[in-house]
Amino acid sequence: MKTYYCFAYGDLVPAEEICLPDTAEEGDIFSCYGLLYQVVGQIKKDGKRIYRLKFI
Repeated sequence: MKTYYCFAYGDLVPAEEICLPDTAEEGDIFSCYGLLYQVVGQIKKDGKRIYRLKFI
């Protein structure tokens, strides 16, 4: 299963492109593009694991 991250309502970004882990849990906090984001949800769809992130 391939992992993607979604920033707000933007496009899906593959985890390996932004050096984020393949697995995460709701509430985890990551630094991306110099900003902090928190995992607020997970969707499994069409062989993809998608983590939704929100800016904090």
